[in-house]
Amino acid sequence: MNERCFQLLPNRRRRRGFAAIMAISLVILVGGALATLATYFALDASRTRSEAAEAQLRQLLNAGAIAAIEHADAAGQTKLQLPAELGHATVSIQVRGSGDAREAVVDAHLNERALSQSLKMHRVGNKWTVISASLDDDAQPPAATQPSERSTAASQRS
Repeated sequence: MNERCFQLLPNRRRRRGFAAIMAISLVILVGGALATLATYFALDASRTRSEAAEAQLRQLLNAGAIAAIEHADAAGQTKLQLPAELGHATVSIQVRGSGDAREAVVDAHLNERALSQSLKMHRVGNKWTVISASLDDDAQPPAATQPSERSTAASQRS
């Protein structure tokens, strides 16, 4: 009876390896997808940590700007006292100028990261007012992440 079954299904013997090849191909495909997902999640976690550090640096710059307004009467270098929880962070303020116009440079450092901003202040009565604030050039993203002039011009033509 076995011979009769094989005679009725002649392709049965020739296709034995097809299922094995398909199974191996699927295992390779799933393995590649898992490796891609693992890489994606690792990069996403790294980006999240980086964004948290950047947010903390921006908060340190805000604290430094407030302190710069408070210390604008005395030109010179000041180091801001920070809570113990921010043990690895430092904020320094350099106030320059005289009269009713001052410029302050606030430097914030957290671990290996740093941000700096310049503040232009003007005194009205007994109160200092910030006229402009700008991040220093060192804080800008690297050139590789900036759009090129060619790509910007091409997007404007469309």
